[in-house]
Amino acid sequence: MNKINIISGGANGVDKFAEEFTEEVKCKLTVYKADWEDFSEEGKREKVIIKTNQYGKEYNVNAGKERNHLIVRDCDILIVFMKEFSTGISHDIYLAKTIYNKSVYLLQFDKYENFLYTLKDIREENWV
Repeated sequence: MNKINIISGGANGVDKFAEEFTEEVKCKLTVYKADWEDFSEEGKREKVIIKTNQYGKEYNVNAGKERNHLIVRDCDILIVFMKEFSTGISHDIYLAKTIYNKSVYLLQFDKYENFLYTLKDIREENWV
């Protein structure tokens, strides 16, 4: 049984690549999607802030941060795959280092092929 469990935020881009990788190597996948339409305060770690997008639809600004708590809480180590630094990545690293006491690895990539190669390296090096 494969001991790797990839935890994804369910977003486009890197998260989709990670989900495809789990199919390739037959490992477990856990997806935590941000619930942009959940405005309840109950059980939240982040304050609910409601804004309206360009299409007139309300959303919870901090839904992504709430999802990040779940991802970082449930991982053994945080491996961040990134094209460029973002506020989401910054929040993930903050959570991992200050709240959940997790190891963090930052891996940059520029193409899909490089991303998959990096994931294969992680599997072969038994990081997880």
